[in-house]
Amino acid sequence: MLYLGVGRTQPMWAQFVMFATLSLVVKVAERILFGTWELDHFFHVFHGNVAYVLGWSLADGLYPPITYYGLKLVGRRAPAPQAA
Repeated sequence: MLYLGVGRTQPMWAQFVMFATLSLVVKVAERILFGTWELDHFFHVFHGNVAYVLGWSLADGLYPPITYYGLKLVGRRAPAPQAA
């Protein structure tokens, strides 16, 4: 639902911030409630559990630009629909 509300009305940087923030809140809640998200590194580049949770939250923030530009790319390469 978040994407439907901001996809056409907010700039890309705002969409990134909203997605990353929501992802971080959910991951922290899951960590507290269920004990998940417990790995101690993010791709062996950044170390510590905070880096792991924050890294994946920032990666989730990339969903809007990847979707937008990915669909534009696919749309240019996909054949036009044929009229019946």
